[in-house]
Amino acid sequence: MDIKGSIVIKKNYGKMYYVHQYREGSKVVNRSLSENKAYELAFQLEYSKHDNYEEFKNHQFETDVQFGMNLFYLFEKSRNYNKRYCFKTIQSFLYDENVYGKVLALYGLRRTGKTTLIFQSLASLSLTDYAKAAYIKISPKDTFRSLTNDLSYLTEHGFQYIFIDEVTLIKDFISLSSTLSDIYGLRAKIILSGTDSLGLMMSKYDELFDRVIFIHTTYISFKEFSEVLNKNSIDEYIEYGGLMSIESKPYQQNQIFSIESVNEYVDSAIAHNIEHSLKYYQDGDHFGALYPLYEKHELTNVINRLIEDSNHRFAISVIEQSFKSHDYGSLKNLVLKHPDPQYQSSLDEVDEKKVISLLMNELSIINKEKQSQKVDEHVLSEIDSYLDLLDLCKEIDVVRIPSFYVEKRKLFIQPGLRYSQAKSLLEILFKQPKVLELPIKIRIFLKEKLISDIKGRMLEEIVVYQTLQSGIDAFKVMFPIGEIDLVSLDNQKQETSLYEVKYSTETHPRQSVFLHDEEKLSILERAYYPIVKKAILYRGESKRIDDIDYINVEEYLKSL
Repeated sequence: MDIKGSIVIKKNYGKMYYVHQYREGSKVVNRSLSENKAYELAFQLEYSKHDNYEEFKNHQFETDVQFGMNLFYLFEKSRNYNKRYCFKTIQSFLYDENVYGKVLALYGLRRTGKTTLIFQSLASLSLTDYAKAAYIKISPKDTFRSLTNDLSYLTEHGFQYIFIDEVTLIKDFISLSSTLSDIYGLRAKIILSGTDSLGLMMSKYDELFDRVIFIHTTYISFKEFSEVLNKNSIDEYIEYGGLMSIESKPYQQNQIFSIESVNEYVDSAIAHNIEHSLKYYQDGDHFGALYPLYEKHELTNVINRLIEDSNHRFAISVIEQSFKSHDYGSLKNLVLKHPDPQYQSSLDEVDEKKVISLLMNELSIINKEKQSQKVDEHVLSEIDSYLDLLDLCKEIDVVRIPSFYVEKRKLFIQPGLRYSQAKSLLEILFKQPKVLELPIKIRIFLKEKLISDIKGRMLEEIVVYQTLQSGIDAFKVMFPIGEIDLVSLDNQKQETSLYEVKYSTETHPRQSVFLHDEEKLSILERAYYPIVKKAILYRGESKRIDDIDYINVEEYLKSL
């Protein structure tokens, strides 16, 4: 096979045109190409010069290897999606000649955009580099030997960019992973991705120590969520934040989480992630205190219980006490505050035990008396560490005054999952006969109050954590009576700013009551720096009322 010439790319009014330019005798021929034909020809031009081209083209790979024109069909759609912030790091790795001998690993839970990042990286390659790129999709039947056989064949034939997806499905990946960096990482740029991201993290501290560059995909801030998905609503972030797609469908389709899909996700993406990685890490020696839970199929129950806990406190009492839905209890308190007695009594005849029982069943949660394995501090500590490694839980500081004791509060930082579990309570509650008998205006009121309360508490956590993530010294302050949702310190300017976070679109004097409490302000100024800003973060328009700045919370989060 003898194909000559080159592909010339021309740009006119923002549109790309591809031309195959070659000679016929003394004449230069220019032949227009469609985009897909240009990609097909690029591969042919690169490998037609090889004597064994036909043999190579017909080679039977042991794993699912895609190259040439097949790559174009893989990345055709995803290349038009907006890029995650970490995309620049992938680009640097691909073109930095000083990082040979290392691999890059995309590390994150399912549906957090790892495969999309791979496809976008393929799409970003020049036509010449694209011709030297391959994508390998690993399946459970594949072995490490079959993978290395294919890698040897590809690198021997000049492939320079190799993307390996679902690599953690290979059971001995962790123990053999250094082969990828020490041998094949010297021949080509290797990018890895895997569903069991904990396995990738374990390899970092074992076989791939000092040989891997990690990119974390699980956490996405509101700012990145807004820019990547063109979604500027804090409500949508609360409802969907954390996942770039739902059940393999693009986020842009605006699908709603179902409790079934959430339970499946917690099970397969989180609990199974931990189980699978521990099973194959050093022959299962690191299960430790979790092994009895794993053996009795109760690990999912414990993880679900920790995630559901509205205060996100990893404590034995949360696991072992008879289950109580924090969200439901909050709803009962809310309706009691309504001025209309009809609203106040709206939940009196609801079978609360039945609602709680149904909710527990939906969330795969069992009570202490049904647990065959004891959940103690050792168990919680191990689960805690693995959830941290998975980028699921992070800490914020809560300062309790007057003692100034600093309490570490755990946050579950995928808001979409937390919200969906609370929303499942709503679905169960409004299927109850006594609730269905209520006038529609009361049912609507109850729904709105519950959703508003859930989102309000989540918004507070989101603001504190993302402020902290931006590099600002930030924490929450709790007084014997009252609290300040966010205290931020500018240690360079020696200034303090105070914020209250409200899930509201309206302003009201009571929102700033603690920001005007002179005793509280005096305590904070003595302990920290002079207070230069007092603000309410809410969902309304930014403006100033007297000495209080009302700041739109979406604008605030995007400014970080």
